[in-house]
Amino acid sequence: MSPKTLLERRLPECSAIRGRIAVVIVVYLSLLSAMMAQTALPETKPLTTDGDIAAQMVEGINRFLEKATSASAIQRQSLWKRNYESGQFYEQSIAPNREHFRRIIGAVDPRLPVPSLELDATTARPALVSEGPGYKIYAVRWPVFEGVDGEGLLLKPERPVARIVAIPDADWSRNSGYWHDQSAPSGMDLPHGI
Repeated sequence: MSPKTLLERRLPECSAIRGRIAVVIVVYLSLLSAMMAQTALPETKPLTTDGDIAAQMVEGINRFLEKATSASAIQRQSLWKRNYESGQFYEQSIAPNREHFRRIIGAVDPRLPVPSLELDATTARPALVSEGPGYKIYAVRWPVFEGVDGEGLLLKPERPVARIVAIPDADWSRNSGYWHDQSAPSGMDLPHGI
């Protein structure tokens, strides 16, 4: 038998084998896709919620946070052993809580002592940033760590009645004017742009 005749005889067999392989592959892929289409894991069910799922999730998170915040205010009292007999006793009584807070936020490096605030001025820019009826505002700085200074504004009233630390948004700067619009203490009309 010539090679050409042999090839002609085997060609139908090859086609039949190829057809069977194709059928097996189609069946296998069908079964595989059916298995992959299983959407629920054992002991779960598909999510079938109407409406905006993201908005519902945010609303649920807000409800949880409000409830947890309210509960924490009550629970927090049991963690503080405040002693109001004197200023010194009070400072001693809250020292463990302050130390715990420093550790959890990573503020563990020893800080430099601050004997007084430094006025932040140059020959081109005075430390007095602004003033109004009953107060003056100074640019100040103080040492925090070796090579690191903090800086801010000292609002100095003529007649002090309280100590206040006003913390603006992180993107605020002396020239942004944002702090003036949002955070001025009640009754203080701070000039724009300080």
